[in-house]
This record gives sequence, C-alpha cells and structure tokens, in this order.
Amino acid sequence: MTTPSESGRRAGTNVLREWMPDRILRLMVLQQLIDVGEVEPITAEAAYPAVRGEPYDAWAEDGHRFNEDIAAYIDDTPVDEAMLARVTRLPTDPTADLVFVIWPQFDGESDEFDVTDLSGLDRLPALAELFVEVRRQADLAVVARCAHLTAASLDCRVPLDLSPLAAARGLQTLELRHAENVADLAWLRAQPELATLRLHGDPQALDLRPLLDMPALGSFALLRTAFVEGTNPSVLTFGDNALVLAALFVRGVAVETR
Repeated sequence: MTTPSESGRRAGTNVLREWMPDRILRLMVLQQLIDVGEVEPITAEAAYPAVRGEPYDAWAEDGHRFNEDIAAYIDDTPVDEAMLARVTRLPTDPTADLVFVIWPQFDGESDEFDVTDLSGLDRLPALAELFVEVRRQADLAVVARCAHLTAASLDCRVPLDLSPLAAARGLQTLELRHAENVADLAWLRAQPELATLRLHGDPQALDLRPLLDMPALGSFALLRTAFVEGTNPSVLTFGDNALVLAALFVRGVAVETR
C-alpha cells in the first residue's frame, strides 16, 4: 500500500504518466485506487506541509485556487501496473476528494478539472463502468478498447462522433447526456447486448429507427432536462420516431418519455 511521505518526492513511479497524458484522468484513477484501499488517502493536512513545510489553512488564499504544486505532488504518488486491475469503475466528474485537496474551496467555477483526453483508459484491464463528461472533441475508440466495459455514461457537452463505440460490443447499459449533441445512432445496431439506453436532453432531429434493430433492448428512456407538462419531446415529431416508440412498446420494451 502506498502512503504519502514527508517529502515532496516519493519513491517509485506513477506508471499512468506513461499511458495517460491527461493529468485529471490520472487523478480520477488515483482516487479510485484510494477508494478501494490500494493507496492510502491523501489529505490536505498531510500534503501541504509535505510540499511547503507549513501548516495547511483551508481559508487562506490557497483555498480559493488550483494549487499546481499540490497537484504535482499528488500526481507523483507511486502507482504500479498491478494496482490498475483494482479499478472497475471510473467517474470523472470533479467531486473526488482529491479535487478538494488541490483546490479546497472548489465549487465548479473553473475548468481545471475537466478531462480533455481519454487516452490510456484501455490500460485499466478491469474497467466495467465509465462516467465521463466530454467537453472537447475526443477519440472514443479508446473507450471501445476497454474489453470489460459493460456500462457507460457520456455527458456529450460538444457534438461527438459516437460511431467508434460500435466496437464496444459488451455494453449493456448506455446513458447519453446532452443528447442534442448526438447526431446519429446507427452504430447502436452493432450492440448485441445493450439492454438499457437512456437519452437525456431534447434532440430535434435524431433518427430512432436503429433502436428497432437492437435485439437485447429492454428499456429505453428519452428524458428532457427542461419541459412543459403535457408536451412531448421534439424528437417524436421527426421522421418515423413516434412509430418507432410504438413498435418498441408492442415488442415489450419499457419506454419512458418526458
């Protein structure tokens, strides 16, 4: 088990730096290793004196900014390849304990904790659940290479090409947030095991016909983030989408819209 030392540098290396160029993604992996007991918790009370030689004060000026030296110290925590098999789920939203070590009073007002590069995810051999906000263009092929991935939640904050996910053939549950940034669902036809699909948002022109060719689909939800009671999602007026949902219902698929 790895513990922080009383110096700014620690013995050993973080192998994630060889494979994951995105430091925030590495941070989130480290948080999971802490959560499963593979790495000792890293606290602000220990990290700030170790790096700066002075007591930690959450209400000092440092509490209201991203502290680069503390982030570098945490990123220097030794992680070896064997540890990575313990990571089975990976949320990447900025709510991890380590975020508040680096920026004690962080309240989401900045983008320093945004993940911008998913490279290296496929180095997590047991990864089964992924929850990620995608705020910039990203190559999702690396997600498809996660051999044991069964559940994914993608917050599509920008228009994305999701077609590389066609190769993620073990997916059973998929959630797409900000679905208005999803242009095409044709790739879903390649998903033999996908049983649950949830779309959040209000896409205007998204063809739902590929859902008819998903043999394992048992539950589909189209959930608007803002809506007026008694109205239907705009996408139901596009093409044959209303008929698609009716056909799914007849087939026994649980359909929810709001």
